[in-house]
Amino acid sequence: MSTLPFRKENLLKSAGIAAIAFVIAQNNAFAGQLQCRALFTSTSMRVSDYKGLTYFETMTSIVKEQMDNAAMKPFTIVDGVTIKNNLESNVFHPEVKEEILRLFMDSADVKVLRSARTQKDKEKIENTAMLKMMDFMQELAGQEVTIVNLDHLNLKETPPFLLTQILKAADKKGVFNNSRKILNAMNFATFLSINSQGGSRVEINKDNFFVNVGYQMDGVEKNEKSGRSSSRSPEYGYNDASDTYLLKAVDQLLSSTKNQSGHFFGAMMDLLLKSDPEKYNLLTANEQAVLTDFLAVYSAEFRRSLMSDLQSHRWMDDLMETYMISAYGSAAEKVIGEQGFVDGHADTYFAVGANGSGIGVMRKHRYVMQVIVTEAIKKLKPELIEHIDDLMDQANWNHRANDIFHDFALFLNAPENQNQIKEHNGKISQAMTSILDFMGTHHKSITAYIEKNIEQDRFQNKIKSANDILESKRKLKAEKDKQRSR
Repeated sequence: MSTLPFRKENLLKSAGIAAIAFVIAQNNAFAGQLQCRALFTSTSMRVSDYKGLTYFETMTSIVKEQMDNAAMKPFTIVDGVTIKNNLESNVFHPEVKEEILRLFMDSADVKVLRSARTQKDKEKIENTAMLKMMDFMQELAGQEVTIVNLDHLNLKETPPFLLTQILKAADKKGVFNNSRKILNAMNFATFLSINSQGGSRVEINKDNFFVNVGYQMDGVEKNEKSGRSSSRSPEYGYNDASDTYLLKAVDQLLSSTKNQSGHFFGAMMDLLLKSDPEKYNLLTANEQAVLTDFLAVYSAEFRRSLMSDLQSHRWMDDLMETYMISAYGSAAEKVIGEQGFVDGHADTYFAVGANGSGIGVMRKHRYVMQVIVTEAIKKLKPELIEHIDDLMDQANWNHRANDIFHDFALFLNAPENQNQIKEHNGKISQAMTSILDFMGTHHKSITAYIEKNIEQDRFQNKIKSANDILESKRKLKAEKDKQRSR
């Protein structure tokens, strides 16, 4: 059995951990009788209840209203035993568990964790972090809070703001003490609110749903980067999917089903065009999990764009377009990045920019791929593009471009198009699904077309322009980082 080196600070550290363990042991005397708490929010809706509406309509009315109501509604913070049970019974994705426990490790602990040679060594560090987290929760458990700061509303009685309470507890307990203190506290606030049944739930079916927490609502100072949406699937529990996680997951799925991905995109299109999960219910558990992650993050980005009345931050379009172009790219294992048309995977379309990171940073490179793939389909099977164009023409949609994917995303999320989309939603869903299915089954023919035409000046100039924009963003970020370090 390994021990801490014989130093005064380590003796104090060991004594502190022992004291924490003693307190927690008392709580655990009855913890064995507890069942893992069902993490159902008090505000919930089923997508299927709004079948026939476009997801734009479902999102802008029902889902948004629920997000706003949940932000206003106080909830009571659960205790550390409940959180421990949820983490250890796989209610959350393993990566979420790791991320939460790392919040309660100092830099030395993280270093030891990374170099741990055995599972036993890793568990020892994680168990210590779990004890610290449970001790920390004694400062918060039982408090009634809100996930959004309501001070701006000048209410007669305003419940405490969860983030403020977490930061107070962090100062008292000496955790989150690094340059990412605020971000760490925000991440823990999201995690804590899900455990405490805060937020609103959107149910795709009885097994798959996502929970929305912390979005600034109308009447409160807007923050287009506020809020989180965490998906839940039987495959891995609650998951706080990042952009890179999403892109890697869909890439792995589509690369393994390159000749039969039509059913996946058919389910995706039916959800977006008519809030209909019928085809979704026929997918495998893994396919449902990937699509649940998509809809959770898509809804999150949609809500953020609504804060600007859809005038900016249209990250939901970026996400949808990246999934669609991956119907070809993941099957062919090809991307257009800084080096041009090369072997690669969907996560190439994620990058760090001047004001953050995301899929939108590589937008210009992806647009080049979308344009040339559109051209390839027009050459190989023109009736596919003609059919979707005709359907959009019936909605008097005049924003024509040489990029069917970007055009479709703008068409789908234009308020003025919703009635026409509902009238033809089945045909539109089938038309777009046919294009995406063709991209997977005929990826070799599309690659041959691209290889023959990519060296044309019009494409090379666009790639160079995209590289110049990306480089300017990197320089701006470097300058900002330099200023922060002064």
